[in-house]
Amino acid sequence: MFDQLRLGMHFVLELAARRYEYDRVPEPDLVMDNPENVREYRDAGLATGNGSSVYLYNLLLLSGTIKPNSTVVDLACGPANLLVELAIMHPEAEFIGVDLSTEMLACAAELKANAGVRNVRFVCGDITKLDMFADRSADIVMSTLSIHHLPENSMLAKCFAEIARIVRPGGTVHLMDFASLKLEATARYFVHERTKGLGSFLTRDYENSLRAAFRLEDFAALLPVLRAAVPETQLRKTFGVPFMVALTSINRPEPDAQRRRALSTYWSSMQPAQRADFSAMRLFFNLGGLRTPHPKSTPV
Repeated sequence: MFDQLRLGMHFVLELAARRYEYDRVPEPDLVMDNPENVREYRDAGLATGNGSSVYLYNLLLLSGTIKPNSTVVDLACGPANLLVELAIMHPEAEFIGVDLSTEMLACAAELKANAGVRNVRFVCGDITKLDMFADRSADIVMSTLSIHHLPENSMLAKCFAEIARIVRPGGTVHLMDFASLKLEATARYFVHERTKGLGSFLTRDYENSLRAAFRLEDFAALLPVLRAAVPETQLRKTFGVPFMVALTSINRPEPDAQRRRALSTYWSSMQPAQRADFSAMRLFFNLGGLRTPHPKSTPV
């Protein structure tokens, strides 16, 4: 009860805040290339890891959108936890992960090999210069918790322009990331609460991510760039406080029975704390207008 009261207090204070107390601080390292850190980051994104709630939420959204023969591009794919899970669920589609870190891509290739999937390939590249893709060549362009790694707003604009260039007419855009909080105290609260049990690297990485998050207004200003290519794209946020945002054209996804069973299995393998995180994320996004089914209610 005490934790809920503290969360509620920060929620109210954020809603009442009229200005940002701190400036955006870009990530200290544009590219994560320390092998030990990369593997720790990968493990956090497994179904049993600390980041599984975010990945399951995006699996639910994307698995009802991917069609046979779709080309899916994942920008700043990292160790490809989400991309490989999607490839397993959709063997008839093609998946391409783009990342600037060769160490991340080596880790991703290892994950792909262990999973035995053949419909995934990786490209080392800059997500603001997608020269490896032709115009209108991707059915779905996605990114998860990675956009904040861009060092400045001009790079965010370039990234969005490239997304608009490569996505096909009638295609899908789905970008999810943190959004900047307004109050220093709220940022400290989230770091304290969300990093319990994590090592020093993941704790530091989480705090850096929060402080590197773009503001809601930054995303809103560039939304027309994405809408010019995919008019259905909306800026969705967690209800009240935009702790997380999604620039997405996905609306009420409905995974088929086969994918729903896979999603239910993923849910079953998660730790109780991550299930609670997922349920909270789903609730606040639902209240913000981005509605998703719940894996617990899917057929087994």
